[in-house]
Amino acid sequence: MRRGEEAERRRTSPDPAPWTTRATRAAFANKWLVVEIDEVALPNGYEYEYTRLVPRAPGVGVIGFNEDGLILLEREYRHGVGEVIWQIPGGLADPNEDLRTAGLRELAEETGYAPTQVTDETVRYLGSVWDNP
Repeated sequence: MRRGEEAERRRTSPDPAPWTTRATRAAFANKWLVVEIDEVALPNGYEYEYTRLVPRAPGVGVIGFNEDGLILLEREYRHGVGEVIWQIPGGLADPNEDLRTAGLRELAEETGYAPTQVTDETVRYLGSVWDNP
């Protein structure tokens, strides 16, 4: 197959069929997340256990800009990768907290910055992402 043909084939092919979940069990839980194991069957009949991380609350990430127009990043040690990394401010929403409020709270907690005006123009919801579901 020539370069680009595989990408074109995937783009124009019908979506893959979903998997069938036969059973789900919680393998671990703490205050931040639950680890669930699904017994799944693929469309081709293959069966196996699929492990999922289910957060206890929605997470937020904030792309904030300072008065000079620079993106606000923070350096934080992340044990999962064993390194200090650059990242956007973020965290989990509190119970019953809307995402905009959670984002502004996390921005202030982690960087000390807070917008002087909170309007639909200065604070925008950009969408949602999946963290490697």
